[in-house]
Amino acid sequence: MVAEVTGAVISQELTKAPIRIKRYIARRALSAANNDTITFGGLATIKAVLALCAEDGTVGTFSFTNNVLTLTNGGTKTWTAIVEGV
Repeated sequence: MVAEVTGAVISQELTKAPIRIKRYIARRALSAANNDTITFGGLATIKAVLALCAEDGTVGTFSFTNNVLTLTNGGTKTWTAIVEGV
């Protein structure tokens, strides 16, 4: 399990009908092993991962379901992720 370090809603915007609020959330987390997860509270569903990078510059490989992002190559690194969701 990934320990959340920080998280913030960056912005919100309205989409066309039906009215739904898109949220962009940045989260920084420490991974302990490959396939660790980051849960984005406040989102029901991740629609897109806009950025995922470790502090050392490693580009993240991932999958996501609902509001959970799985870091395939998590290792023992500190990751920053920016996602879009509802």
